Amino acid sequence: MEKIKMGLFDGMDLGGDTVVAPEERVAGSSNFINKTGAYDVVIQKAYMDVSSGGAICFNLVLEDKDGKQMNVTEYISNGKKEVYYTDKKDGTKKFMPSYTRMKNIDFLLTGKPQQNPKTESKKVKVYDYDAKGDVIKDKEVMVEWVGKPLTILCMKKKNWKQAKDASGVYVNTTETQFRTEIDFYLDAVTRKTHNEISGNKDADIYKNWMEKYGSDDTYVYDRTGVKASTATAPVQMTMEDVFA
Repeated sequence: MEKIKMGLFDGMDLGGDTVVAPEERVAGSSNFINKTGAYDVVIQKAYMDVSSGGAICFNLVLEDKDGKQMNVTEYISNGKKEVYYTDKKDGTKKFMPSYTRMKNIDFLLTGKPQQNPKTESKKVKVYDYDAKGDVIKDKEVMVEWVGKPLTILCMKKKNWKQAKDASGVYVNTTETQFRTEIDFYLDAVTRKTHNEISGNKDADIYKNWMEKYGSDDTYVYDRTGVKASTATAPVQMTMEDVFA
């Protein structure tokens, strides 16, 4: 990660007449929360970062009452600071789901609809791959998020590991991995999503999800299916390759 400059939201390309994607489902990798279920968590850390290629992300460290944590990294832009993509089906511009999710989380925590979170420069202890340990760095911290509660619906999933092949295309490898991912962020009191609160709807997502998955913490969703063979041997890649 390169050194953060203040004002990551400044100069962000919103794509003009952009349509907000309604997606609320999320994906975040788990370090310690590793079973399917609903978790009441508190945000321990919340800060912005940027890749060496210029892509912006937000990072969360969530902790439940038992001290189990989950780290979440969501990239909200590409290297050009564009937070939108062009839908190939109809040619319209839509916000990246991660960008919409960030604003939805801000609404759940602050009640302020559809805005970028307020950030301030703070010193944060983060893991540094070069130093191979935690270091103190200046980050843009979402000051209104830290210490706030959320409810998250998590599901353990089995996936194929992916790598980049010789032609630069992502392909499945022969290895599998298990990841506990967040399906939804919910208000900690009402158990509603952003869309349910905004639309004055019942907490149906929480109710239906819990009825289907909540009673079995051993549930694993298998996403591997039938693996297609790869024509060329994959080349190991890093997250920086995606946004370089």
